[in-house]
Amino acid sequence: MRIPKYSKKDVALTVDSVTATVEIEATSSTAVREGLDLVAVVDMSGSMRGHKIESVKKALQFVITKLTPVDRLSIVTFESSIKRLTPLRSMTQAAQSDLKTIVGRLPERKSSGDPRQVDPGEVSVYTLGFGQGTDDKLLTDIAKKSPGGTYSTVPDGTNLSAPFAQLLGGLLTVVAQDVRLTLTPKTTNGDLDTTAVAPGTDYTQTTDANGVITIKFGTLFSGETRKVAVNFTLKESSETEAYNATLAVARHSYAAEETWQPAQNIQRLRTPDPSPPGVAGREERSVQAEEIMDAQNALEDIMLDDGDRMVNVLRAELLQLLEYMESQKLYNKLGHPYALATLISHGRQRAAGRGDEEVISHYVTPRMIAYLEQVK
Repeated sequence: MRIPKYSKKDVALTVDSVTATVEIEATSSTAVREGLDLVAVVDMSGSMRGHKIESVKKALQFVITKLTPVDRLSIVTFESSIKRLTPLRSMTQAAQSDLKTIVGRLPERKSSGDPRQVDPGEVSVYTLGFGQGTDDKLLTDIAKKSPGGTYSTVPDGTNLSAPFAQLLGGLLTVVAQDVRLTLTPKTTNGDLDTTAVAPGTDYTQTTDANGVITIKFGTLFSGETRKVAVNFTLKESSETEAYNATLAVARHSYAAEETWQPAQNIQRLRTPDPSPPGVAGREERSVQAEEIMDAQNALEDIMLDDGDRMVNVLRAELLQLLEYMESQKLYNKLGHPYALATLISHGRQRAAGRGDEEVISHYVTPRMIAYLEQVK
């Protein structure tokens, strides 16, 4: 950290705070990947009659064709009770043929079930709301309870294959598991007071007795990135001489063998004017539905490392929400599920289907885009 020179009268004894964004980016190579265990849980209640169940069948057929012998698939249906149609099976050609037949025979039954007691444990749960009458909030809550899960919506109930394709584009390109980031504060120079990581919904964090912060991200898809905002509070200082110092050392690892990558120093300038209290880092900013107009105007003043791409995506999302808010009826049908899927997407830093293929999520990966083109 370098502190610039100031005259004595310009430098007061102040407690300064600075924010740094730490980013982890997954490799884009998928030459070698772990096999995927995928369980498709299908609602067979009365609301799934007709074209809905046919769309589900088509989407599952697409999933089956994309899996390879290193992957395993199980199909479970639920109504008043749960029925496992097939255990996890390695997706050989014979298994693919069998499961396609099972999918083609999915019955249409009228019943009801209550998934509110679902405990996902360490399993990622990806939920999809299909057509009108869906309990979007329930499906969102189920996904949020699981590590890395997202909620996708298909409000018009027509093209379920698109969100399935996008999801597969991630699940079939897992390049890192048990991803962790450690931040070790450097206090030897006597300038650093405290270090804190802004809370997030796509990671968990712990701090040990020595102040070392460990952040756990879980699984990363090929080409995905994860960002965390780290807030540093510096001690009072009246330094007038320039000097260098390191605030923290960041290291990341992945997989069970704890393959550690080279450490990186986090350095920031001490500013002559301390940050005002209560100003949140950019990773903490959120947009409430009732503040969309203000947020749209504020986007013009945002400066982000990602440049225009992030700003353009956010602007497009806000414009889409404004369109869905033209009436209460339209909002209930399209706006509410769109908002829920968008919030969990940003919270998890992971793409989620929202029924608007024109507005591309900021978090899509190249494989997701390729699969979306294929299902068209």
